[in-house]
Amino acid sequence: MVEGERNPLIKGSGPTYNGEVTAQSDAHRRKWKVLSWREPTTETPPRDAGSWVSKINYSYINPLLALGWTKPLNADDLPPLAENDKTRTQHRKLREAWDRVQGTGSPTWRFWRALYHAFTSEFYLAAIYSVLESALTIGQPVLLGYLLTWFKDDDDDYLKGGLFTGGFITCSFLAAIVHHQLFYHTMRAGWVCRMGCTALIHEKLLHSSYSARQSHTNGKIINLVSTDVLRFDMGMVFLQFTWVSAIDCIVVYYLMARNVGYGPAAAGVGVLALVSIWQLHNTKRLARFRKETAQATDARVSLTSQLLSGMLSVKAATWEVPFQKMIAKLRANEARWILKSQLVKAFNLGIYFSAPAVASFVTFALYVHVNGHQLEIDEAYPTIALLQVLRHSMGKKLARAFETVPEMHIAVKRIQDFLETEEDGGVADHEEPAEEGLVLEVDSMSCQWNTKKTVVEGLSLKVGRGEMVSISGPVGCGKSTVLSAILGEAKVTSGSIKVRGPVAYCPQQPWIIAGTVRDNILFGSEYDAERYERILKAACIDVDIKQLQNGDMTEIGERGVNLSGGQKARVSLARALYSDAQLILLDDPLAAVDPCVCDSLLDSMRSLLTYKEVGILLVSHQPKAVVYSERVVSLTATGTVAYYGEPEESAMTTSPQLSKSSSVEEVPEKPEGGSGEAPVKLVEAEDRMKGAVTGQTYKSYFQAGGTWLTVVVAVCLVAGQGSMMYSDYFLSNWAGNDLKEQQKDFYLIVYGSACGMTFVLGLVRAFLFFYITIRANSNIHNGSFASVLHTHMSFFTSNPLGRIINRFSADLGQIDEQLPVSFFDTLQMACMVVGAVVLVCIAIPWIIIAIPFLVAIFWWLRKYATRSLRELKRLDGISRSPVFAAFSANLNGITSIKAFQKHDEIQHAFGTKLEKMALPWYWWFIGNRWIGFRLDIMCSFLVLFLAGFGLALRDSVSTSLYALAMTYSMTLGEMFQYMVRQSSLVETMMTSVERLLYYRDRLEPEAGLDIPTIDPEWPADGSLALNNLAVRYRKDLPLVLTDVSAAIPQGSRVG
Repeated sequence: MVEGERNPLIKGSGPTYNGEVTAQSDAHRRKWKVLSWREPTTETPPRDAGSWVSKINYSYINPLLALGWTKPLNADDLPPLAENDKTRTQHRKLREAWDRVQGTGSPTWRFWRALYHAFTSEFYLAAIYSVLESALTIGQPVLLGYLLTWFKDDDDDYLKGGLFTGGFITCSFLAAIVHHQLFYHTMRAGWVCRMGCTALIHEKLLHSSYSARQSHTNGKIINLVSTDVLRFDMGMVFLQFTWVSAIDCIVVYYLMARNVGYGPAAAGVGVLALVSIWQLHNTKRLARFRKETAQATDARVSLTSQLLSGMLSVKAATWEVPFQKMIAKLRANEARWILKSQLVKAFNLGIYFSAPAVASFVTFALYVHVNGHQLEIDEAYPTIALLQVLRHSMGKKLARAFETVPEMHIAVKRIQDFLETEEDGGVADHEEPAEEGLVLEVDSMSCQWNTKKTVVEGLSLKVGRGEMVSISGPVGCGKSTVLSAILGEAKVTSGSIKVRGPVAYCPQQPWIIAGTVRDNILFGSEYDAERYERILKAACIDVDIKQLQNGDMTEIGERGVNLSGGQKARVSLARALYSDAQLILLDDPLAAVDPCVCDSLLDSMRSLLTYKEVGILLVSHQPKAVVYSERVVSLTATGTVAYYGEPEESAMTTSPQLSKSSSVEEVPEKPEGGSGEAPVKLVEAEDRMKGAVTGQTYKSYFQAGGTWLTVVVAVCLVAGQGSMMYSDYFLSNWAGNDLKEQQKDFYLIVYGSACGMTFVLGLVRAFLFFYITIRANSNIHNGSFASVLHTHMSFFTSNPLGRIINRFSADLGQIDEQLPVSFFDTLQMACMVVGAVVLVCIAIPWIIIAIPFLVAIFWWLRKYATRSLRELKRLDGISRSPVFAAFSANLNGITSIKAFQKHDEIQHAFGTKLEKMALPWYWWFIGNRWIGFRLDIMCSFLVLFLAGFGLALRDSVSTSLYALAMTYSMTLGEMFQYMVRQSSLVETMMTSVERLLYYRDRLEPEAGLDIPTIDPEWPADGSLALNNLAVRYRKDLPLVLTDVSAAIPQGSRVG
């Protein structure tokens, strides 16, 4: 468990449930309790307490940013969420909506309809703000046209000029407000979908059948909550632009036609439309790439999870290098599909930069050379401004929609496929026996797994209160399958199973939850000291617990690494015996204990039958178990019943199978006096860097991608921006001449060459950059995973499996999918902003006075906000680990959870972790809105200064340069704040690179695998000598073996 986190499985330590709602599935009916993860604070959520003004400018986050400026933020510093933002609210809405659409309408869109019903207001608010933003953005070029006409015609009516200028400035300020409201509602919509789906998937997991879990591998199920749900974050943001961009295209075409005529307007808009059609064509390709990527990621994560779960075996067999190569091969296949989808995104980003230049060239070439019209300043630059609006609408928003919406649709389909898998109620599906004294009645039962082959056939048995019935037989005969059929896992093909009351289950492989020994035994039940001590003695675990450093409050981790196999089996047995179950199913718990402990356990179980009046069904190879049983079932190798009756009539005691002693595992010795030592946390707090992401992190990242390729991309970025600026500047010279001069080929050739160079460089730099990032990500992954494979076993005892998987799934997924786009956006926008500022200053040099002050304010705002945003992003990464650890652990222990019917408690615990995970992301998201809004407002002030200076200095300012500056100012604010916000986003996402590099560079490796030269005749004999052997699991943990000496000669058999 993470330090400081309470275990919600302990009664009274977690939040409580409120209310009930009845849900029905195809498999059965059940009651699900509505989650109510109550906050342990009475603090009013800042958004609920904030005024309407604070909700527009996001000032309700000010106290948190002020705190983050003074110190690194911790999880305890984060304010609570508003009631409508809490995860339990989103989960309830989505589950009710999913229940409502079950079995209705087209299956293809079923889960989409559930999302719509659950979050209807989010969809409509996004649509309204999308239309408002488009109206304000398109309104600015229209007003610019009127202003330039007034400017060019030397109109003395300054009131008219002032009105046009005021309208232009007002649109700029209103667009800033509406833009951030739009992105607040769309990003929040993606977030609530993600959190709601994560909770719903986990709830489905707890009720899923065995066949459902077989059809969806563990890696695939984990990927649903680690990767697939992330598609909502961007998909919901750009979903509305799939139709708003079409409206923008129609309106822009009409307005352009007013300036340059229908033919040239159609040509210019047509270029951008053809690009969008090509992007739409790539949508199917992108969807296929995403599907293949998801399958490749499933395969890699699944094998990674299996390897990390079995690291002891991997290291014992020195299989690190073969498995390292196997994972690297799977990663190479995954990276191949990611690169294909990223190249599509690279094309979209490259086109976003260069398409307006090509569209402008086509438009003005037709207008001047074909139609024979003279190009005027008040026609040219409003047309360029409209093309830039359409560029942003179609080249950015629609293109991102074509990228993210198909990916989101694939994710929705994968989630729906899992949600529609078969469910079972486990033991709850069975009827109760008619006879009052029975707790289990099996009548002529035959069962099988997913195959058509029957595993057990014609089994009949009864277990009454106070009775123990044992099942034995050769390996693979179906003994454990009988228990699985009772638990609802194996499929009953004929006959019946009837069960009375709650059931407890002790699996063959003990399932240990991350927590203390007491947590594992109580498993959510009330603590009764007398009963607890009685059960510890009955399970023969009381002596072992006293030898542990902190007694039953000792942490044992999710794998129980500091317990022996026998101890884990007895902890699992104690859990079953402590429960309130009337029927206890024991799957060979005696196999991992020595003979004397076996005798004690059987004696204790007999005593317990009298004390609790429960029934026990025991699967065991131990011959002694027969003597303690009221009745015995003997199965043949083919799964048929060889004998059922009282033990003295059975021939089982002479069975060769039972005469073989099971493997013996000795209880490890504990040093005396250990309980007096200071407590040691078995599971350490997750590593967390503090402060800014270092330059070394960026350097390591690009070195992993290729240093020289990075230099080439940098040159292309500068050259591409230069060619675009020259083409726009040259247009002012072209438009300043008369018609005869304008129709000379010289202008067309120069302008066309500059536009063509812009187009080529825009694509080349995008393709190269995305290739570099995928190459870097794969190299970092391979290096990090190799370090994990070759580090000490102590690393795996102190880090839960989910925490490690988090870095190779969620963190890697983020730097694969989101970091390249944001990083390239930052670099591209930075070049465009510098170019725009240079042109604005050339047009009106007085602006230079304001630039240093604005840059200083911009830089301070970024520095002020980024300090908190960076820590919030790190907290987000850390808070995800407990969620994935819990999900992974619950996935492995699903049979035990269903047997004990602890669905509510486990969902409860998971929901608490999910609520904690929601906090850092939400405040990081609000922090981004905070800085973005203020940067946009500052840029609107820059527009105000520019327009004001132009109005005041009308007689001394070049009309063409003023038109160029005003055109660039329209997008300068949006580009600048977007660049600053994206750079902040890049820094926060680089924390994921930082987390992977930590594994690659800072994990202490074991001794090398190089084997020294030895005598070819070695070993001459098979003797073994132990001399004063002392063993501990980790440097900071107590010894588990002390001064053990033994000499075992060859040919000996030692137990």
